[in-house]
Amino acid sequence: NSFQALPGPGDSLLWLIDLALEPSTNDWAACDAEEQSRAQRFRFAQHARRYRAAHAAMRQIMGAQLGVSASALRWTVGAHGKPHLLDHPGWHFNLSHSGDWALLA
Repeated sequence: NSFQALPGPGDSLLWLIDLALEPSTNDWAACDAEEQSRAQRFRFAQHARRYRAAHAAMRQIMGAQLGVSASALRWTVGAHGKPHLLDHPGWHFNLSHSGDWALLA
């Protein structure tokens, strides 16, 4: 994977993520306990794999963009369901998926 430099004010970056690929053990290990627990609760294996792939990739991409380890990223969900990073208040992100593809903005 190659990542670009941080965007300027008002810029957006997009990444297309292939959810058909199982994330590496190291990439998945960067996900927190809540993410790992949620992945175990999916009824179908393909849904769990897609979730793991999306969240592992999201952490790797955002960590690289922010210059921090993927496991150090912490976020919460606001009143309207939008996620936001706790330690990087100026950054906004969203993850959308359909089938074996996800888009991280």
